[in-house]
Amino acid sequence: MKQKLVSLLVLYMLVGTVVPIMGLSGDVGDSPNAVPADMSIWEAYAKGYVTVTQLQDASFEVSSLADEKVYVEEKVHLLSPHPLDVSPQVTTQDGALTEWTIQPQSAVKYNYGDPGMGQELPEPLWWCTEQYQATQPQVTVTLGGEILPYDLQMILLLPRDKRQAAMWDYQRDHPTVVIGKTPLWKDIPDNQENDINIKLAITNTGFKEASDALIIDSILPGYSYDPNSFSHIPDSIEVDLAGNTIFKWHISLDAAKWTDPLLQDPTEYDSEIIAYTIKTPLLSEGEFFLPRAFVDHNDDVNNDAESARPLLEVYHVNQAPVAKAGGFYYIQEGTTATFDAGASYDPDGDPIQYRWDLDSDGVWDTGWLTTPTLEADYGDDLSGMLKLEVTDGEDTSVDFAYYVVDNVAPAVTLSSIAALSVGEEGDAFAFKVQATDPGSDDLTYSWSGDCSGWPTTDILYPNDPSVIPDPYPSPDMNPRDVTNTQTVVCGDDGLFKWEVQVEDDDGGLTTLKGTFTVENLPPLLTVSPPSFVKIDEGVTLTMDATATDSGSDDLTFTWDWEYGPTVS
Repeated sequence: MKQKLVSLLVLYMLVGTVVPIMGLSGDVGDSPNAVPADMSIWEAYAKGYVTVTQLQDASFEVSSLADEKVYVEEKVHLLSPHPLDVSPQVTTQDGALTEWTIQPQSAVKYNYGDPGMGQELPEPLWWCTEQYQATQPQVTVTLGGEILPYDLQMILLLPRDKRQAAMWDYQRDHPTVVIGKTPLWKDIPDNQENDINIKLAITNTGFKEASDALIIDSILPGYSYDPNSFSHIPDSIEVDLAGNTIFKWHISLDAAKWTDPLLQDPTEYDSEIIAYTIKTPLLSEGEFFLPRAFVDHNDDVNNDAESARPLLEVYHVNQAPVAKAGGFYYIQEGTTATFDAGASYDPDGDPIQYRWDLDSDGVWDTGWLTTPTLEADYGDDLSGMLKLEVTDGEDTSVDFAYYVVDNVAPAVTLSSIAALSVGEEGDAFAFKVQATDPGSDDLTYSWSGDCSGWPTTDILYPNDPSVIPDPYPSPDMNPRDVTNTQTVVCGDDGLFKWEVQVEDDDGGLTTLKGTFTVENLPPLLTVSPPSFVKIDEGVTLTMDATATDSGSDDLTFTWDWEYGPTVS
């Protein structure tokens, strides 16, 4: 800061929080609900929503284009130029932003906190961490995830008029190492393991050398690292009881140098970049923090500074559902078939819906259904292929299944009791046959047998009298139940055969046959004149005998005379 200030001797006992050297407490195992709903300044900056710019009046403006609140929950250490900057053209003073909340789509002006400027400006405040450079307006500052070291944070608890001088005095008398960890934010898909290139930027802003400063970083259980990716081989790699892998490096950084009496050029800081690559496990959708990095500038088992926590935003990559149409389906005509897509699934566990094209003609026969089964009636034999499509609301997949609907031959039943009994020649015998068929078929009766009266042509019972012959396949479910009766007469006694065949229009044939018995009847005989006649001798007598027979029999008349010959 370009100003004339008298250095104050501040006798200040730093009693800041002692952080364990592992530096992992509270930073591992974060679940998505542990990440605040609004954005941190680190996330917002990495997403391009936030800029930090030095203004003409020695203030910093934090401008946000985010639709959410942006919170500055940690004291942000500004380095200009940042160690990750490539050939910066203009730089400005380094500083620290204090905690604040920036409303959506707005800007906040951070005022310089030192009342030695002549007036006490309102919050939010920033404090200068670099004494020997003037502010340069319209310089945009790179954020690298550095948080103000613990000791400097404790100095900011002093009375306001003493803070700035104490901060400069401290850095003149101590190594002051800050550490940043990038990427500050990264989005990754949830369907694969992902490589993340980690960079640790370590900078000494103090005017004392940091000799063998201890740098600590870690990866969580389930993560791995590429041993060939380290720009600096760790001094040690340890796995703690919780499964965290701890990397440790020792580096030495030179003291800061003031090189420009005109306060135009930045103070020279010694920085080191440590880079390596980690691989994530498969992560579920959500937001997860990576651990902070820590620095112990004098290796006294107390950490002195930490980085921000990098945020991983895991977005869902939808995986298409897998359609399983089932089958091969074997169906009998006249029945209800059940098609089952219950083996279909979604790799992400998303609910899925189903629709069917039962003949694969490109026209869906159903809308989207929430149940995996579908019932369909088939009134005729058929073979074909059905198409199933499933969706999870984002993606779809299809599957096909073959099916065969088999023809079922008619069932034929003889229901005439008379045809099963013994009759007499010349009687009429009635044959009554009932045929049932589950299909929507034309049925044809064909009769044959002994005796006379059987039909000489087939008898057709059409499925649809208006459409003959029946089309294939029959369009509707129309099970058949028809009865045909035939009457025959046998003119002689004996054992006689009969047969009926009922055939559907698809070649299904059922035959019913049997025999029936016809018994003989004696002829009826009448003689004229009566059996006793009284006549005189020598007179010629004529007698008539009349015989009738129900059958088709030859008849023989035999006359037997008491005093004469027998005549047939």
